[in-house]
Amino acid sequence: MLVHKPTVPLFLSGCAAALACLAAVAGIADLDLYRPTTPAHLMPGVMSQDIGAILIGLVLLALSARIARGHERLWFFWLGGLSYLAYGYAIYAFEGAMNAFFLVYLAIMSLSIWAIIAFFTRLNPDALLTEAPPRRLTAALFFLLSAMFLMLWLMILLPAMQSQTRPDGLTINVLDLTFVLPLLVLTGVLLLQKAR
Repeated sequence: MLVHKPTVPLFLSGCAAALACLAAVAGIADLDLYRPTTPAHLMPGVMSQDIGAILIGLVLLALSARIARGHERLWFFWLGGLSYLAYGYAIYAFEGAMNAFFLVYLAIMSLSIWAIIAFFTRLNPDALLTEAPPRRLTAALFFLLSAMFLMLWLMILLPAMQSQTRPDGLTINVLDLTFVLPLLVLTGVLLLQKAR
């Protein structure tokens, strides 16, 4: 068994998914929720985030039901979906999307993070992979993504630092540069070490 006592992570992810669907449908139905705190040029990104949240929320609910019936290989897709919700709603939280759903955004972020933590605390590492994954190819992809986003974010941040102005969407840059990109590089290094 890959995960011992999976009820807690599945319950937390179900709550996060349901709340994400609710908040995203409300956002799509009324874009004025975002207008006071979101610049007009970022509104397409907000709309795509909400569409993605609905899709991921529905997929997470379906995955949770299948995992509960014993389809353990779906845990990794479940983990990716929850990471999407945690990241997306962390942006809403830290960027201060102050509207009637702000506390819901915090709840989605919190439930997603705690579901991921509950997953890893119940994970049976001996049951992980029986076949070797494509380690070198995956590591190369992680390094390429890290380099591309590093260059992209520096092209935004360096001029902003020089002019001493806060760029729009700064939370994305901060989360990526302090957490996501270092994690991708570290994972790539570990994959290469295992490939030897």
